Amino acid sequence: MARMEEALGQPHALSLTEDLMRAGTRILENLSANEGGRERATAIDLLAADALITYAIEAAAESCESFDARTGAIMSTVANVPIT
Repeated sequence: MARMEEALGQPHALSLTEDLMRAGTRILENLSANEGGRERATAIDLLAADALITYAIEAAAESCESFDARTGAIMSTVANVPIT
């Protein structure tokens, strides 16, 4: 939970969905930039990123009208995280 709170920081976007998605992808980007690191620390970060992205999708579900577009944007953003 602490890792998720650290990544989330202060809300900056216009929506909870966006804040959660940005925090999750930021963790993935940091992992990629640092080439993973120790296995245990990497696992905790991957779990935190997964949880934040899952919460972003759950938050997107609050609006049925825009759910498809918002989840598509989340998946596109996650898919574009550079992997080194």
